[in-house]
Amino acid sequence: MTVNEELAIYGGVPVRTQKLTKRTPFGRGEIDLITQVINAQDLFAYGT
Repeated sequence: MTVNEELAIYGGVPVRTQKLTKRTPFGRGEIDLITQVINAQDLFAYGT
C-alpha cells in the first residue's frame, strides 16, 4: 500500500469484491479427539 492509497473503510477500493467462503476449521477426527479429552475430564493426562 502506498501513501496515497486509502483503506476501503475510508472510501478506498476494497481488496475483495466477494465474501470469503465458509470453511470448517475442524474435521470430524479433530472433534472426536477433543470430545474424548473433554469426556475424560483430565486435560493434562491425555495421550500419556
